[in-house]
Amino acid sequence: MAIQSSGFLRPGAQGLTRNLAASIALKGVRSGSVDFQRVSERLATGQRINRASDDPSGLVIQQRLRAHIAGNDAAIRNNLITTNSLAVAQDGMAAILDRLNKLKSVALKSIGSGIADSDKTIFQDEAEQLLENIDQIVQNTNIGGNKILDGSGDFRIEETDDAFDQVRVKRARFPASGEIELELGISRLAERASIITNIDLGASEDLSSRFGPDILSIA
Repeated sequence: MAIQSSGFLRPGAQGLTRNLAASIALKGVRSGSVDFQRVSERLATGQRINRASDDPSGLVIQQRLRAHIAGNDAAIRNNLITTNSLAVAQDGMAAILDRLNKLKSVALKSIGSGIADSDKTIFQDEAEQLLENIDQIVQNTNIGGNKILDGSGDFRIEETDDAFDQVRVKRARFPASGEIELELGISRLAERASIITNIDLGASEDLSSRFGPDILSIA
């Protein structure tokens, strides 16, 4: 005896079919909503990776790159500050050198033959005035209120790997010989470092140390 199908689904089967279709449609809507939110977030932030679920390995690389970029930015800012400091210091040193040359001229005049005691007093007053001018230059040469010629300033040089060496200027003085003495304290040995001088104050100057003249190299 043959069994024929009526071609109609029972009421319960029809409800199951409708629920299954609705579930599939709802899943597609939710998936599309998540994709839309992810795309919107990327457009808003301008970044492809905003959380670990976007790309776990890529997020690690991104964080490392951000740290590296931050180190580069800090190094650039420090270099600009150092460049500005050296420019201001060079102007102050030029002014001091000018006073020292005048002081030398006054000293030579004061020991000349035929100089009366009254003239020596005038030369002494002029020399004291020049020394006061030098002190004023030292006190007034600053960047952002930080004095850079009185021996109290610190200079930090930061590398791109977030490590830095510190060069501390402890003392700068002008003895009778006209030499400038600097004491440098090295708090940590460097794998490789170099110092190259290029100072133009309108006069000749020599840089010497126990490592050699003009270029200091530590390898």
